Amino acid sequence: MKERFRKVCFTGAALIALGCAYLLIYLKSGFAIPCVFHLITGLQCPGCGTTRMLASLVRLDFRSAWHYNPVVLAMSPMIVCIIIRDTVQWIKNGRTKSSKIENYILYVMFAVLVIFGIVRNII
Repeated sequence: MKERFRKVCFTGAALIALGCAYLLIYLKSGFAIPCVFHLITGLQCPGCGTTRMLASLVRLDFRSAWHYNPVVLAMSPMIVCIIIRDTVQWIKNGRTKSSKIENYILYVMFAVLVIFGIVRNII
């Protein structure tokens, strides 16, 4: 259990550090990782605008954050809860097992993202 906890702490710290570094680079230079889906098709994927959304959240500009990607913003609390729950379960047991209702929630969230990706390119 202690080893899994150390792994989670190290991985979490590394991901947070990389995310903060990327966000700082974006805020200072405007450079963002381009969306491959958008480059190939010219359409916006369900995740397009997430970097700008996060930058707006850092500035506490919730209106702009909502404008850039409302679905990801609305789903963020649920995504964070799922990640935390699965991480705690993995630390305790060495595995994660989702219930049927949790799988159903994930399927619904995925469907909402797909529908959002389609609708945002039609409108």
